[in-house]
Amino acid sequence: MEKQKGQDKDKEEDKEKEDAETLPSFRSRIFLLRHAEVSYVTEEGTPVVETDSVPLTEHGRAQAKGVADVLRSVMFDRVLCSPLLRTQETAKIVVGGREHGQGIETLAGLREIAEGDYDNIPDGEKRRELSYAYERAGEEKACYAGGDSYVAFAERVRKVFFPLLEGDWRNMLIVAHDAVNRVMLASALTGGRDLMSVLQLLPKLEQDYGCLNLIEVDRRDGEILMRVKMMNMTGYDLGKGGLCWTSMERAFAGWLGVG
Repeated sequence: MEKQKGQDKDKEEDKEKEDAETLPSFRSRIFLLRHAEVSYVTEEGTPVVETDSVPLTEHGRAQAKGVADVLRSVMFDRVLCSPLLRTQETAKIVVGGREHGQGIETLAGLREIAEGDYDNIPDGEKRRELSYAYERAGEEKACYAGGDSYVAFAERVRKVFFPLLEGDWRNMLIVAHDAVNRVMLASALTGGRDLMSVLQLLPKLEQDYGCLNLIEVDRRDGEILMRVKMMNMTGYDLGKGGLCWTSMERAFAGWLGVG
């Protein structure tokens, strides 16, 4: 009996050793960041019409520097952002002067979802169409504030996102936008299933200014697997005490005369 127990223990130890040798010591990681704070209202209180070129606020630059401190030990193989100024500014602050890959790449497919003409939205519907726009993302033929179709937008983001998972890389930084990040996170959480499953998740995936997400990419038997390791982490307010508004409520507060 004692001999049998000894043999069983040896087998267990051999299996543990084998598992330890086969388990990966590192998996590819996507550090997915929403750009830091901007203001869509001028100092005079006038809504900004051309939002592509809005710069980071002073607080936004501080947020980006905070992320840079958190990620200072991470060396990135690729750094990507959208063509919009706010993501480019954030990426430059986060990366700083560190050596990495081939510089900061801009991808048009990472542009934020585009709204329609705000003036054409009746006053009584502005709050629903702006502050709560994502709640309708899973509806058939739904559009964002009278602009981009959610289906077309998500297809555009996923067309860029999935090819990024291929190749031999360890760490990738993507600095993008609220809705863009939601699509990528929803795609990771659903395993890339049908588009409507992704869109139905959008209102549930909050993305505060300057928040950090972490997606792990695992390659097993020729299949790419994703898992969300961290989501919507704001180092400047870990307890979210000062973030009671949703990102959309905050973004459009000035437009709606709130706050």
